Amino acid sequence: MVAIAVVGSALALPWSGGPTAWAQPSGPGPGAGQVERLQGFSTVVVNHVNEVLGTENLPVASGGGLEPGVLVTVGLDQVQIFDRRVAALQGGQLVDTTIAAECESGCPAVLYDAFARSWLEAAVESTAFAVEIPQRVLLAVHRELPARTLLQAAYAASETRPGQPPQLALLVNDTRGSLRAQPFFLVPPRGLVMRQGSAALGLTVEVSPGVYRVSAT
Repeated sequence: MVAIAVVGSALALPWSGGPTAWAQPSGPGPGAGQVERLQGFSTVVVNHVNEVLGTENLPVASGGGLEPGVLVTVGLDQVQIFDRRVAALQGGQLVDTTIAAECESGCPAVLYDAFARSWLEAAVESTAFAVEIPQRVLLAVHRELPARTLLQAAYAASETRPGQPPQLALLVNDTRGSLRAQPFFLVPPRGLVMRQGSAALGLTVEVSPGVYRVSAT
């Protein structure tokens, strides 16, 4: 069973490098003119997801527009960061489940190390080409992927980014078959600290095969 928390109107799952062309420019600087900027980010994402996963296998839901960021594809047999295979899966679950000692949420080392490498590459590009480190992570996951695997990938991506955790979004198909991005938020590994008098509404969503339960806290 997986517990999911909802705080206010935001979905909070238990916490919240790639091509330079997908990073956001921070301003002109040495070497900035050498960066090749790709056009049509949505087209790039759709083509990649269709090739690796198939957009028809994404969850069906509503969402917003696609914004540039780090693209993570999680099928039932592998995890990719951009087009780099970083972990093997069997039936949507990690083959190597060794936990990374540095990961406060207890995420697997194979994912923690892979995301740490990608963020390091992004940081190097940021310095070399005067662009910002990507602020978003887009997760394209198979609709039958176990929730645990999704959380492991999301936490690994969040805990390894330099500075602040990234904005997270799940790629979905809307009712018209268009690819959209549904933002979500993770509860910090050590929980949330609410100030006295806070008016936040906390919900706990417990998910198990064939049933889910929502309760207020």
